[in-house]
Amino acid sequence: LVILLNRLGQITNTIAVATTSISHFILVFVFCLAVFCMCGYLLFGRSMEEFETMSESFITMLQMITGDVALLDLISAYGSTTMEYNPVALIPVYLFYFGFFFVIVMLLLNVLLAIIIDSYNSVYEETKNFKTNDYNVFSDMWLCVGLTFDF
Repeated sequence: LVILLNRLGQITNTIAVATTSISHFILVFVFCLAVFCMCGYLLFGRSMEEFETMSESFITMLQMITGDVALLDLISAYGSTTMEYNPVALIPVYLFYFGFFFVIVMLLLNVLLAIIIDSYNSVYEETKNFKTNDYNVFSDMWLCVGLTFDF
């Protein structure tokens, strides 16, 4: 149980150490997501109800991160049934889809993972030389209670 509590303390300290970096990451992430929302709105706003408004476009972008929106859906929404098939006309769709997955999924989510791992490594380096009870929240609480009530 003591080992579990030490690990839990490391996790909470990791979150505390990473908060400023994660807040900066969230600003960059939301900005990049807003750019792709605007592109999706401009490309598919009239032909897909998932992109009709900016708020729906934002929700659709979050669904794209999890893989709920397929490339074929975007291609069929971008194309027209009154024109002949032209593969060059689909270049904006491919740029949008694969650009989104490269920038948001591959790049930014790996940056988030790197922030968390770096924060964990710094917390681990601080706490690896502690004895078991030196980094135990409950032993600190018991010490405070003992000092308060003189026992």
